[in-house]
Amino acid sequence: GLDPAAMYFAESPPEARLDPTDAEFVDIIHTDAEMLGGMGPSGMSPVGHVDFYPNGGTNQPGCESCK
Repeated sequence: GLDPAAMYFAESPPEARLDPTDAEFVDIIHTDAEMLGGMGPSGMSPVGHVDFYPNGGTNQPGCESCK
């Protein structure tokens, strides 16, 4: 999963959001968690079997941040 959006699914049950029970192996790439709600389900918290946080998982080089 690429940046599962916390702001829309933070309070949702596992059936309604990306979760390790969705497949035998779920990997998550958090690339803009700061904009998507930071901490909590699908923000910076791990939600897959393996979670990757390139460049800290917040803002990526070459991408303008939302202001």
